Amino acid sequence: NLIEPPTAIESAYRTPSGDPLPATEFHGAWTLLLHVPDVCGAACEAEIDRLRRVRLALAQNADRVHLGLVSSTATGDYGTPLAHYRLADPAGVASLSPVLAESDGLVLVDPRGYAMMSYASDSEPGGLLKDLKKLLKISNLDLERLQGFVEEG
Repeated sequence: NLIEPPTAIESAYRTPSGDPLPATEFHGAWTLLLHVPDVCGAACEAEIDRLRRVRLALAQNADRVHLGLVSSTATGDYGTPLAHYRLADPAGVASLSPVLAESDGLVLVDPRGYAMMSYASDSEPGGLLKDLKKLLKISNLDLERLQGFVEEG
């Protein structure tokens, strides 16, 4: 689901200790934020694994996509080195997209820190991978244009 208009999200999330996120927290890379329950069971672990596989399928572009977990407490033990955030404003996040009213939704954040798209936890990984490849290609062209490597037109 496309989030219209793209919305800055730093106010909706906190660090694990509860501090506000710096405005630059998500800058420089695309970020997939997976909303997880406070206790990560088998389904949650499978979803984390699925996202890791999608990221690995990006091959040389995998480092341009970061993964993060979001829960209401940010204290769960997920057995993973992923970045972890605390949900600061559940109503604010839910207002970005109806998908995020569910605790296990996924948010795609652009390199400027804006929520761009949301996905239900049961969405097909192929669709997410296709979206990421397209966005990474477009953002590569934009970067090359800014650096003068590609002529516009």
